Amino acid sequence: MALIAAALGLGGRVGNGATAQETAPGAKQALAVVSKDAETCGALLVGVNQYASELARPLRYACSDAHKIGGALIANGFPAKNIRILVGDGPVGDRPTRDAILAAFDELLAKSGPESSVLVALVGHGFDTLDGSRPAFCPEDVELELSSTGMPTVKAETAILLDDVVERLRQDDARFKLLIVDACREPATIARAALATPRSFSSVDASGLAFLQSCGSSESSWEHSDLKGGVFTAFFAEGLRGAADKDGDGGISFFELCDSVNRETQRFTKSKCPEVQTPRYNFSDISDFYITPPRSGEGGSGNPFELPLGVLVLIGVLVGWALGKKIRKIPNDGDAEYQAGDLKELEIRGVNYAFRYCPPGTFRMGSANDECGRENDEAPRHNVTLTRGFWLLETQVTQEMWTSVMGNNPSVFSEKTIGRDTSSFPVENVSWTECQEFIKRLNACLTPAQGATFRLPTEAEWERACRAGTDAPFFWGTTLDITKANYYQSDCGEIGALRRTAAADNYQANAWGLVHMHGNVCEWCQDYYDENYYQTLGNNAKNPVNETQTGELKRRVLRGGHWGNLAQYCRSAYRSYDEEEKSDGYTGLRLAMDWNPPR
Repeated sequence: MALIAAALGLGGRVGNGATAQETAPGAKQALAVVSKDAETCGALLVGVNQYASELARPLRYACSDAHKIGGALIANGFPAKNIRILVGDGPVGDRPTRDAILAAFDELLAKSGPESSVLVALVGHGFDTLDGSRPAFCPEDVELELSSTGMPTVKAETAILLDDVVERLRQDDARFKLLIVDACREPATIARAALATPRSFSSVDASGLAFLQSCGSSESSWEHSDLKGGVFTAFFAEGLRGAADKDGDGGISFFELCDSVNRETQRFTKSKCPEVQTPRYNFSDISDFYITPPRSGEGGSGNPFELPLGVLVLIGVLVGWALGKKIRKIPNDGDAEYQAGDLKELEIRGVNYAFRYCPPGTFRMGSANDECGRENDEAPRHNVTLTRGFWLLETQVTQEMWTSVMGNNPSVFSEKTIGRDTSSFPVENVSWTECQEFIKRLNACLTPAQGATFRLPTEAEWERACRAGTDAPFFWGTTLDITKANYYQSDCGEIGALRRTAAADNYQANAWGLVHMHGNVCEWCQDYYDENYYQTLGNNAKNPVNETQTGELKRRVLRGGHWGNLAQYCRSAYRSYDEEEKSDGYTGLRLAMDWNPPR
């Protein structure tokens, strides 16, 4: 399914699932370290789930994978303005047609220079041309035809030919380029095939480039619902989050990452997929380098060569750093120091819940006097201190989560109404009171040994988590457009294309790994709503939560905006509310978790 292409131009050797140790003995010694200060970076991210041709089986995760890559790049310091995203669930002007992809590719290379780094990510199907000699990536408007053997092939003039992509990358004078392939190319991808959405792409001649390939030439490259994406891509991302650091020095080298991806992809596919999948690597004759540097005094050189951010960006799925600190998967021993964005996962009734750590600290709550769209109840701006850290669900509560606990799906936008799998969409049309019942039942599923307690976040916790250390109207800056969030209309007058909810893990994550903090569905908070609450609260409040009802109506705070809102109602500081018994297709929830496992 996924083809992630960019390039690192130098000459190459091919390894069939070679480990880092086999490829580069001693690679952890005196390694270069990737820096994050490059200005000349560019990225093109493309995702296609649905195709005009009936011969191409629809995919489930191509679009969300593209969005995840974009969010990960931004979280790691990649300039958001340098990222172009073309996805099948995006606005009409940004759809992944052949002409749009080629035009965006031309624009990306036109901006590159001798010090540039480029990233191109094509996520979807691939097929051969009719003569079987040229592999091609399929845009959403690709035309497929059957060969004399009854196998589908692409009409070359309607596809993105990979040979052309590789050759143009070779000729481009950008300093840093990398090629990663994870895409369908086998007969199992046709609509009438018995296998369920395999993803494969056989070997591409990328000599002269550093090349990572998701599988061997006779294998399939799989996507799996347990991972909510492609297997290769999932373990690539997990390796960057810290799983690849097997020697415990805090650092992740490029070859070390490849070793981890190879091992984990094979392990997962052996037990979960119809056939094993073995990633392949074609490395240039270059030394290994650190993606994440080791802790001081462990490995590395005394005078490392500082490589630009682009190399880090080009590795593909950069979710390893948040606010300059590494995101780690936290063990269950409860005896660790947590950093912003650390990951904690729990499985409840067969469903995975991923939480991100939000640290204690002081932040400014409310909006600045000159903030566009500011409402009276956002004033005055004031300092708030949270003396305790907390965990917040990475996504909004999904329909799968809700159904597994409550046994029903109240959502307006469900599989019945929109004709597609909505298990990863946020549950909506749920009242504050119904959310409390869901949380009660969910807590009953936990064991004392897990040490977790779920609840709704307070309004102050929600805003701190949304901002993730930032101070602007949105966590990325001052303006919103429809590539960054699911909402109705931008400041520039652009109209959102969806007019409904989107998958809970679509669009970019903030620096603490939280997705959809702006738009999609409003999120219930624990607090009662009071228009004058900030005025009575005063400055320098600690752990505030409004537990006092004002007036006859029981109104609870809603935060984040929704798919039908204008941009101004999706700001970090915007406050909304509804009666706690009311529900509609605009409103869902996100869980907070207190985690205190027994020692």
